[in-house]
Amino acid sequence: MSQENIIMLAFGVLVLAGYLIRNWYIRQPKSYVVSEQVAGKFRLSITDHNPKQDDASLKMKFRVLSSFEGNAVPAVEFISKKSEFERFTFEELNLEHTLSKTSEADGSWDFIFEKRDFLKVIREKEIKLNHFRFVVLSNGIPLIKSHVFVFSSKFMLIIIERGKHN
Repeated sequence: MSQENIIMLAFGVLVLAGYLIRNWYIRQPKSYVVSEQVAGKFRLSITDHNPKQDDASLKMKFRVLSSFEGNAVPAVEFISKKSEFERFTFEELNLEHTLSKTSEADGSWDFIFEKRDFLKVIREKEIKLNHFRFVVLSNGIPLIKSHVFVFSSKFMLIIIERGKHN
């Protein structure tokens, strides 16, 4: 084998290794914390899991930093261009695959739902989707609200105030 053939073979092996590593990396699950709010003794974080995949899901984690007597109810506020809002709880939206986990030890509630189910419900209820935010209610009173979001053209969450997206 000549030196030129050895160099071409080594270059081909490097390209193949780079391609395989890239494909492995793309298939790995990714999670991005889109919003994190702290208000008094409450903390709310919104996490986007695999935002560019078909199985993209959103996780809404509500945590109480000190004692709290009550029940946390997740909701969504849809905000119109005139700053009027409609509030729907997750039960009213009938999200099909909502997973709800409660941890008494650290005082947290996790609400996980698929992004495609969320968009499907919005289309079925004919809600004009301009801006929205996630809210945690207790006895109909909002305890904490997330940042205001909008979906990008690729259905990724964007925080309006920052102009950043994940």
